[in-house]
Amino acid sequence: MKRILIEWHHYDGEETAAKVRRLIARSIETVGPFMKTMQAQLDFREIKLPAGEIGSSGTIMVNGREIEKAGRGTLSEERLIDEVLKETARFAGKGCSGTPEDLSR
Repeated sequence: MKRILIEWHHYDGEETAAKVRRLIARSIETVGPFMKTMQAQLDFREIKLPAGEIGSSGTIMVNGREIEKAGRGTLSEERLIDEVLKETARFAGKGCSGTPEDLSR
């Protein structure tokens, strides 16, 4: 089984933390059933930064690839789902069954 990891680096005192946490949770809930058909495990890791690293706060990564720069705040649920599906598509033909298009079936 392949693993897709969503990482969120944030400063614990951010006002937008609850909003981003809900966005990520909804995205995971939306694609979760599809991940099972793709034989991929979707995980989430929340990394709380100390005050000295506040400059990196707001960074969101999928399998180590940055999809949201620190502090930009432009990530949408649709974009996060799209990035997860793109990462899942890399596994197609490598022992996983299905393709991202199966999501629409």
